This record gives sequence, structure tokens and C-alpha cells, in this order.
Amino acid sequence: SLLPAETWETALSIVIRLEIAGMKEEDLSVDIHGNILRIRGEKRSGVAREGRLYHLKERAYGHFERSISLPHEVDPDQAEVSYRGGVLTVILRKTHALPPRRLNVSKQV
Repeated sequence: SLLPAETWETALSIVIRLEIAGMKEEDLSVDIHGNILRIRGEKRSGVAREGRLYHLKERAYGHFERSISLPHEVDPDQAEVSYRGGVLTVILRKTHALPPRRLNVSKQV
């Protein structure tokens, strides 16, 4: 299932927030591959389900993965990642590419 997310940017950073309720920090993995932020994890039920007679079961358990394209290059070494109240927040500092610079073309003699 799709994890509800929101992303926005400031002058210096890109912020990503995902709702992932009921997780432990050690069950989450966040990494960057090029301009893709990838969040993976495993949601465990923590309780044996053998012999239960469910009347309603809408909670999802097991492995999940969500990839989000980043609109700018970022510096992974300055990333801030936190998980509080069921919300994972990732703050990534943008890297600024050098502006285009005109190069002189020399004449062949």
C-alpha cells in the first residue's frame, strides 16, 4: 500500500514526511540512490495471530518500500532523519551546482 507522503522545499532544503504509524526506528531503512530517496521497512504485528477469529482486519503488516524522486541534488552527509508520532521526517540539504559559464573557443591556426 502507498504510504501517505508530502514533500516541499525551502531555499536550502527538501523536506519529506511520511506517515508510517506503529513502527520502531530499528525497523526503518532510509537511503539515497542518485536523486531517489528510498524508505523501506517491516511492520511487525508483535502478537501471534494463530487461532484468532477476526471480524475486521484493515491493518497491514510485512515489508514495504516507497521511492520518492527528489527535485534537486542533495548532500546525503547532511541529511536529518527523525521518526516521531508515527511520522518519518527527512530533511535533505540541497547542493547548488555551479552556474553555466561561457568558455572561449580558440581559433585553430
